[in-house]
Amino acid sequence: MSSVLWLAALIGAVRADCGDFATLVGQAEQALIAGRVEPAAATLRQAEAALGCGPVPAREVLARMWLAQGTQAYLQGDERVARLAFAAAGRVAPDLWVAGYGKQVQAVFSGSQQADPGLGNVRVRPDPAAWSAALDGVKTGFPADAAAGLHLLQVGPDAEHTAYAEIFYLPAGQTYFVLTGLTPPATPAVVEAPAVVEAPAVVETPAVVETPAVVETPAVVETPTLPVEPPPVPRPPRVRGGHASPVFLVVGGAAAAGALITAIPALKQNAVYDDPEATRYEVELAYWKQRMWGPPSYAMMGVAAAGLGLYVVLSF
Repeated sequence: MSSVLWLAALIGAVRADCGDFATLVGQAEQALIAGRVEPAAATLRQAEAALGCGPVPAREVLARMWLAQGTQAYLQGDERVARLAFAAAGRVAPDLWVAGYGKQVQAVFSGSQQADPGLGNVRVRPDPAAWSAALDGVKTGFPADAAAGLHLLQVGPDAEHTAYAEIFYLPAGQTYFVLTGLTPPATPAVVEAPAVVEAPAVVETPAVVETPAVVETPAVVETPTLPVEPPPVPRPPRVRGGHASPVFLVVGGAAAAGALITAIPALKQNAVYDDPEATRYEVELAYWKQRMWGPPSYAMMGVAAAGLGLYVVLSF
């Protein structure tokens, strides 16, 4: 498997398919120690899926997953991807190693550790301030600086429940945007208790004085009255249209221009894929540029369509 395809398998949003993460990682370890690489790869995919809906894992267990993925990649002949996974495992838990993987794999693991891999910046949209967000198993506020390499982001209502998870590669000196698509949870309104009103003091009533007998008066004969109908109220004329705000047109136009501006650098990378003389580094660089420019372009296309659509609908 090529490095590009391996990276695509390791990197991306984690779909929600809950299982026990630690149990699945342990099963993958045993399969790798026994030399059953393909079953281990399938179990590791299940472990990644469990990150999308379960609790935030312990850092040691997360490092064991990356150790297993690095060992799998090495056994399948892709040392470059193995070093990426080993570097992430060593960054999270430097002293952790599974002896059953063997000394040859351990030598690759030791050579993958970098003293200073450089820093990148991670930003999350929308802002996860109303959620519980964790980077590599640690609750983190964003934007945040992090070491270059593979990372795990999890966002959810609390540390025991994950609503969105993504494994991504952060290049040194660059900013990586994670688009979760989550809506902040609604907070219940605080209802103030009504003020306590003190009851008035009880006032003793005076003694009851007997009133003289009531003399009945002759009955009054009511004269009938004719109903008076109110004059008819004229209906106001119906006004059509006139509700469209020029703000929708301005926002839609600006978003369309932004979508075009961000789409151009993403589309230019296709020329790199079509160039038979392009190096692997140039192809992978083009892949990351498309990941950086593509999502903002699609988002602004949606805003442009919504703004222009509202302007047209409210104009009639």
